[in-house]
Amino acid sequence: MNIKEHMARVRKIEETLSISDCLYLVSLADELRGRVGGRIVQVPRANAAVLIENGAFRLATDDEIATQEAIDEQKREQARFVKMNPATQHYAGNCIVLEPKKKTGR
Repeated sequence: MNIKEHMARVRKIEETLSISDCLYLVSLADELRGRVGGRIVQVPRANAAVLIENGAFRLATDDEIATQEAIDEQKREQARFVKMNPATQHYAGNCIVLEPKKKTGR
């Protein structure tokens, strides 16, 4: 692959992308390379152009973006709750299990 041609295609894609600094992309499945499709990521515009050119990702739809933003907000709320109530967190593998504070008999 000619690097000059590749970078010209990347610049052309970058010019067509929206003017926002970060974009949401959705991964495309590729069994040969072990890529899982449907994962949503937020990346800077320049990186988005490279990933799209490489065929690894596509731009996310408005519905996919809204869903991801709702999930991100829910995670931020959970993190705020855990930070404000450290006694309520228990670690089970990779998950944080939240429980209400238990009253002591004292």
